[in-house]
Amino acid sequence: PSPQENDGSGAPLVGENDKITDLSSFASPLSTFTSQGAPETAEASSVSGLLRVNMETPAFNEKLAGKPWSERIAQQRIALSTGAPITIGIVLVSSQNVIPAMRATLLYLIRDFSKIANEESMEKCVCNPLIELLGNYSHLEVEAESISCILRPYMFMGSKPWLENPIATAQFHQYRKESGHRLLESLPLIPLMLLYITVLLEQKVVISSSRRSLLLSASTAITDLLGPLKWEHLVVPVAPSYLARDLLQYPAPFIVGLASEDGGNLDLLNSLPDDVSLVDLDVGRVILAPNIAFDKNILEEHNEDKQGSIIQALRSQILYLAQTLGIAFGSHLSSNSWNADSPIFAVPDGENQDQFSAFEKLQSLSRSFLSELLAGSSSCSYWIEEHGQDVEKQIERTVLFDEDRFFQIKNLRANGQYSPLFEDGDGIGKFALNLGDFDLIIESFLRCQSFNS
Repeated sequence: PSPQENDGSGAPLVGENDKITDLSSFASPLSTFTSQGAPETAEASSVSGLLRVNMETPAFNEKLAGKPWSERIAQQRIALSTGAPITIGIVLVSSQNVIPAMRATLLYLIRDFSKIANEESMEKCVCNPLIELLGNYSHLEVEAESISCILRPYMFMGSKPWLENPIATAQFHQYRKESGHRLLESLPLIPLMLLYITVLLEQKVVISSSRRSLLLSASTAITDLLGPLKWEHLVVPVAPSYLARDLLQYPAPFIVGLASEDGGNLDLLNSLPDDVSLVDLDVGRVILAPNIAFDKNILEEHNEDKQGSIIQALRSQILYLAQTLGIAFGSHLSSNSWNADSPIFAVPDGENQDQFSAFEKLQSLSRSFLSELLAGSSSCSYWIEEHGQDVEKQIERTVLFDEDRFFQIKNLRANGQYSPLFEDGDGIGKFALNLGDFDLIIESFLRCQSFNS
């Protein structure tokens, strides 16, 4: 499955009205009992757990009653003379995007087993019973289907809020909405706009965080923000550390997520190639690549010194546009903060609240910006068919793009002088870019969309 279709993070991701953290309505299959030690041997009392399942699992029970997995692993580490940590986990996989239900399932599972060792705080609990239960699958002779009956009640509760909604739409849209919220919470608006422009111009981007689920959310949200355009290049939301170095040498544009706590990734993040931009979600910053990719045919028309000046000019335009868009979008998303110094600023009353979420507003603003960026491209494109004398000869078709006329339209729209036949409701030139300030950005964007004079 693709990375978008599986998740093992356990972070809760549900709708605002779904109270899955309330375990009072959950009929747990797990029960505990305490056995008292023998007084003559001064043995301490022990806590045991009983898990009810819907099938017979004699082999599983037999192995579970034997030496615990943690003890067997400890002996192996001593024998191998290695201090490397041993990890055991569980991953839920689906052919569809049901990540909200997956995370709810894992949340129920971890909290149910955590209460055995610690009734008050899940965060301080190591969940030893669950570790031993999963470690029992290191025995090849245990029933493989027993994992399904163990997870069944937790999967039912995790999926319960979605049972009346279509899987293919409800959870899909919920997950993408939550991904957008997470990205907005992790990056301030101007750095977010810098990431947005960098991806729009099809550059190489590395997203870093110590939270793996956030890497997946960020890569999902930033590609959604490009709509109606679509990112057609490589996306690896969470790259394994053993593949990360090779992925960074990929010759085409990419979006790669690196978990900063993985071994070797920190050194890799400190020595990225010059053409790779870094997004640090833990700090909330975006470091633009020193060497921005630009059309080679244009660069080859100039000497090396001039090429360097063009790249630096493009880089400056990207930073300037990120600041401009951040302020423009911010005034719509958070008018209380961005318009606080305006003499005509009025505090909105509580009755007139916008019905859209912040990320949905941002998507709407992004579509308006892209519509403005593409305005005039249709009227500057010409479809040409060449018919030969031979009837059986296939017709050759070509699309020609008048770049000079397109730039003229951009100038007219920036000055509010070019009116389309049908109004879009957002106002003429709302996000129009002046060629004097952003000519290299517009030219680079055209090349990304295969517009070439």
